[in-house]
Amino acid sequence: MPKQTFKIESFHGGLNSNSDPRDIRENESSSLKDVAIDSVGKIKTLGSANSGVNDSNTSSILKNTGLFVMSSDRKIDGTLSNETLIFLHDNTSHTIDIKDSDGWSEEEISFSGGVSTVYYNADGVLRISDSNLIRDPEWFGYIIDERFDGLNADSGGIGWRNVNQSLSTPTSGKCLISIPFKGSDSNGVNSSSKEYIGEVIDGTIAQSSTSTATPQVVDHSSVNLRVGIEYNQLLENTASALDSDNATDVDRVYSPYPFIENNVHVIGSTSDNDHSDLSDTVTSGNEFTIDGSSSMAVAFFISSGRQYNDLKNVIVFFGVTNNTNCYKWVINSDEIIPDCWNFIVCAEGTHDGLGTGSVPDFGTDFDFWEVKVNRVTTGFISNDAPSWKLSGPLQISATSINTFNPGVYDFHYTWLYDTENKQESLPYKFGDIDTYYSGEHDASDNSTRMTDSGASFVTDQLIGRLIKNTTDGSEGFITDNTGTTATVGSLKFGSDNSWDDSGDDDYEIPASNVNKLVILRNPCLLNFDAYICSNNSSPSYALNRRISGSRLYYKKEENDNYFLIGELDFVDKGFKFLPEADTLSYTMIDTTDITAPILSTTALIKAISPETANTIDTFKTINGFSTEVKSLDAKYKTAVVHGRRVYIGNIKRPDGKTYPDRIVKSQVNRFDTFPEGMGAVDVVIRDGENIVKLEAFADRILQFKEHSLYIINVSESVDFLEDTFRNKGCAFDYHVVRTDLGIAWFNDHGCYLYDGKSVIHLLEKNNLRLISEEDWSLFVKDGTDDPDMSSAMIGYVPKKKHLIIKNENNDIYLYDFVLQAWTIGIGKISESTAMTNFALDGDQDLFYIDNTTTVRKTWQTSSQSSTGFEYITQDIDFGQPGVGKKVYKVIITYKSGATTNVQIDYDVNGGTTFPYDFANGNNFTSNELASASGWQVAELIPDNASESNNIKSFQLRFATDGTVPSGFEINDITIIYRLKNIK
Repeated sequence: MPKQTFKIESFHGGLNSNSDPRDIRENESSSLKDVAIDSVGKIKTLGSANSGVNDSNTSSILKNTGLFVMSSDRKIDGTLSNETLIFLHDNTSHTIDIKDSDGWSEEEISFSGGVSTVYYNADGVLRISDSNLIRDPEWFGYIIDERFDGLNADSGGIGWRNVNQSLSTPTSGKCLISIPFKGSDSNGVNSSSKEYIGEVIDGTIAQSSTSTATPQVVDHSSVNLRVGIEYNQLLENTASALDSDNATDVDRVYSPYPFIENNVHVIGSTSDNDHSDLSDTVTSGNEFTIDGSSSMAVAFFISSGRQYNDLKNVIVFFGVTNNTNCYKWVINSDEIIPDCWNFIVCAEGTHDGLGTGSVPDFGTDFDFWEVKVNRVTTGFISNDAPSWKLSGPLQISATSINTFNPGVYDFHYTWLYDTENKQESLPYKFGDIDTYYSGEHDASDNSTRMTDSGASFVTDQLIGRLIKNTTDGSEGFITDNTGTTATVGSLKFGSDNSWDDSGDDDYEIPASNVNKLVILRNPCLLNFDAYICSNNSSPSYALNRRISGSRLYYKKEENDNYFLIGELDFVDKGFKFLPEADTLSYTMIDTTDITAPILSTTALIKAISPETANTIDTFKTINGFSTEVKSLDAKYKTAVVHGRRVYIGNIKRPDGKTYPDRIVKSQVNRFDTFPEGMGAVDVVIRDGENIVKLEAFADRILQFKEHSLYIINVSESVDFLEDTFRNKGCAFDYHVVRTDLGIAWFNDHGCYLYDGKSVIHLLEKNNLRLISEEDWSLFVKDGTDDPDMSSAMIGYVPKKKHLIIKNENNDIYLYDFVLQAWTIGIGKISESTAMTNFALDGDQDLFYIDNTTTVRKTWQTSSQSSTGFEYITQDIDFGQPGVGKKVYKVIITYKSGATTNVQIDYDVNGGTTFPYDFANGNNFTSNELASASGWQVAELIPDNASESNNIKSFQLRFATDGTVPSGFEINDITIIYRLKNIK
């Protein structure tokens, strides 16, 4: 038989360790180590991670985690620049260092303790969670706009800020029900500028007055609200100008603060009287009227306890001369709420009765008014005449049902986070001005002084407030108090009217300045002043730098909705009634008095006067979730951004409950808003597995658990489970990587790609397995050294479309998506102490950070020198497996540029030890290819002809005995052989 040639000139089939070497394709190899096959028709040495660049930064690396890359249009110093920011977790300081083009900035993001970082970014803002579900997630972004710029409340410089990710609800802020009035207070709520002034807003709870209570009307670091009534005329409102019956009347501007200008305190007589009243006939020129455009109103306050319990009704008269010539409005006790202001609006045609005399027509001049408070005639606690307070009367504009209708109102506010795609916190109910107290008298018997040694009253700040002995039913008004005592003139209306021995009597001190307003009988218009106290008591700016505004809401007791009053804008420094409004309706100003520490850093919006009550826009219609939601926050073990939403998985809510099977999606364009009870995607629960990783591709969310993969279709309005793949889960989140072809991952069964349609097993090709499951499992587990695969990791090289999986020994499997072929790398990832996860830099090069001195190491796609080079051909039977052959010569076209250190030997008939050598020949000496600066040809002749004679198959091995240079290449291999005659 003549001699023949067998030429190997393609190698791109890659590694096939699953099939018998005789059954693999000619372009495949049974062993392919440190060999690059992506230059079709050639063998080269494989790339590797370089030795690294020391970035002059010191960091303690938590193995396989902590590295993240984000594009930004700013450096860390705020300079505009197209940047690729590198984030690195320091496991010792529990901080994150950041590198931009100028270098490292250390400890830019901090945690309260140890974390295992989970990153996601949206719109140039980074969020970092702790996969241990212990630390609160953090937010890191660039604040581009100053808050309150140019005002005393100014936030100061802009820049990158690290704050808690939580959309925290406000925790302070007070509401005072009081109409701003141009007064003369130096320590009160009505300065000459209609503003708070002096001790009531000085930031200290202590007061100088020993006869008047002046509790603080604002909290620092919060929004504070003053709620008043729109009015046209205030009638005479001082005790000296008014007439009382069965009572004495005095001016009282505290406990509570005046509803408008002054409160008249009516103190009922102690004789047997069933009513007390207050009235006035106005002087000529001050007449008033009630008609289609004007109503009259009074503000009425009565304390809980005996006064309210004995109340029968309140009758309001408006007319001429005396109450026989008046219209009357009868307000029964069940309409009145004690310990707050009741605003009684008397409108045309809504009266309950007429006097017995000559009652004037509506629209004519009225000159008389009276408020009569009646005690019940039977079953009363005391036969004394009632005591109460009045402010007004006021003439107000008659309004329609589109204004603030009768009902019980309280007021709330939220924080708005960020300037674009604003995110809103849950609402906070404004606090009362006064503090409610209760406890136990723990001293000896005393008829007037209650002692609670555990109390912390503010000295003299309880003066004028009611205290109740809830054990014996007695009560009295406080005339003096210390930090632990409260003294009354006398206790009344109880069984023994005394504070009994230690522990026997309990007490209660109701608040009188409360966040509650009762509107009775007819509607009216409210107005609002907003005091935004941005600093703490130091003072220094204390609001979360993300907070860009606030929304004000009102709520009626009988309605679950929180109706919008309007929005405070801290950036544009004003107020608008609707969130979508393009212009502001009111402008923020500094307060007139700027006494430190509160007024010197407060922004004020005065006289917000809505023409109607907003009954359309509610917290729920604006946000898509109700105020009943318990929380908007969660800790999470994994997160992915898709379709302008964030999906978080394996979560823990603030109440401590964990949901290892749950995915929660954020609101659209609100990347930190995760309302509890909404957006949950529970595809499979209680299956004995936890969510490890979430990824997104082609309108699908991939939910990886330890053993299973669930594909969730999120392309429609309803998310649904599209497919389930058993044994396709992953052990750790760094076992999954996003590529431009889909999502790739590995486990101990194999390596996979989801391309948007199906799951492809990358260890298979044309339905044949390339890498045996045993080989694969041994690799990813590094034999038995890494049984949980915690040291194994996956990365993607976009420029080459290569997938890299490393094991604990830092060997790699490399998959070429173009060739659909595998190769192995030996020690191609260098690791000194501990390395981070893989990431892509701004040039889309794969890199990681190693060592405590943060050595940055990048994967080199070009050929690199190798100490593990090995290429074994197919076990070649030349197409005639049963026929004997003789191999005469092997011709190799190659180049190296330096000493090759490539040894070549062979084996026959399926052997695996390669005991046979070649004789010295052209470009081949001592079993090694000679150095070749250009393309050279080496001729290899078996050193013993009998060893390559009468063989069934022939297999070559190329292996190194040193270091193969990076320039080494093989272009082709030719085998000259002859078939034996068949006998």
